[in-house]
Amino acid sequence: MLKVCIFTPFFPRYRRGTMGLGMLEFPECLAMDGQLVYVITASKFMEKRYANRIRVYQLPKIPEGTGRVLLTSVYSFCKALLLYPNVDIIHYQWATFSPNFFGMIANMFTSEKKPSIVTVRGGDLRSGLKSAVRFSLIKTMLRKVDRVVAVSQGMYNLARMYDVPQKKLTIIPNGIDTALFNLRANGSFIKKKFDLGDSPLVVCVGTEKIKGVEHLIHAIPKVLSEISDVKFIVVGTDDRRKMELWMLARKLKIDKSTFFACPAPYHVMPNFFAAADVVATIFSKPVPEGMYILPNEYGRVHLEAMACGKPVVTSVAKGLIENGRTGFRVNTNIDEIASTIIGILHDEKLRIQVGRNASKIVMKHYSVEVMTKRYLQLYKEVINA
Repeated sequence: MLKVCIFTPFFPRYRRGTMGLGMLEFPECLAMDGQLVYVITASKFMEKRYANRIRVYQLPKIPEGTGRVLLTSVYSFCKALLLYPNVDIIHYQWATFSPNFFGMIANMFTSEKKPSIVTVRGGDLRSGLKSAVRFSLIKTMLRKVDRVVAVSQGMYNLARMYDVPQKKLTIIPNGIDTALFNLRANGSFIKKKFDLGDSPLVVCVGTEKIKGVEHLIHAIPKVLSEISDVKFIVVGTDDRRKMELWMLARKLKIDKSTFFACPAPYHVMPNFFAAADVVATIFSKPVPEGMYILPNEYGRVHLEAMACGKPVVTSVAKGLIENGRTGFRVNTNIDEIASTIIGILHDEKLRIQVGRNASKIVMKHYSVEVMTKRYLQLYKEVINA
């Protein structure tokens, strides 16, 4: 039995959003395999259901203010000092300041330094590119841990910008709950809720600016000119962004064919995918800070939609999606996005075959169980190094 200490700013996830998804599934999977898991988290939004072998330590709820970061950091430092003598390995989720950075410092003060790894996921590394101080702190953390795990080739490339040696880097993709996302998911509830009838449906997930939903919105009139009854559902948790996108849809006179929804609770997401004929998501665009999603990055939304047997249209996910076989990769060109969606909707045989291929790939390589096995193997390598 391994004793694993996990540091994460989000547990099990952040508010209504998707940030931190998997932070409950992963420790639970470790616990079911017989490991003992300690979780130190800064999250203020917690769901009270944990396996017997998971012990959660939540940073105290301190009001917002200049001293909050300092106080939570001191707490995480002290809690880490108390726990570390009892653990075999430390796993930091995200290269973040609190609580993870101070958990790393605590490890330097222990009498016997524990093996440690950090998983980088995107937002952490991108934030460092916008601030010299943050860049320096993240770089220090990546240098001090024994191994750095990237969730995709894109994250691997981004980590290299912090001078992480290749021999220290490895790729372990996010794992998804394939008991929830699979070919058995039923979309009838969504079709009824939005009164879709037999209309073709395109679903998009993720409204953040960096994900470039505007490219899809601008392509909708071209799709409607060919398939007049097609409907679009854009799923996101940011109400301000949804309003901006709705105003754009209204300006383009497509608001009667385009719906905006919030996946609350999260377990309805398989229903959205099951109802869809196509999932068109993430057409990366630079934001004011100059950040954008790299072509060879991919996220949970790609894997979840593919697991449900749906063809995905995106401008990223190079390496995951094989064009025309497990999905469709396009440029951010509006005409190309529109023509690809039209082609898929017109070809039912292609749509079904691509969806089946995609589901097989995810079930075989991207389940949370597969991810957990790969982490356990890495834990043992680092411990025995």
